[in-house]
Amino acid sequence: MKILCNYYVTLRCNSQCKFCDIWEKGQKLHLPEQTVEEVENNLRDLKKLG
Repeated sequence: MKILCNYYVTLRCNSQCKFCDIWEKGQKLHLPEQTVEEVENNLRDLKKLG
């Protein structure tokens, strides 16, 4: 079984596209950015899933 994952490295965006609300969510949520190590670990874990 194949797994599809949309992995957003950051929610920072200043394009403000009409069809996408990532830029708006990122401003409202004030989430901390991931470190390079966290991204690498997450991608490694995703790879293990297939």
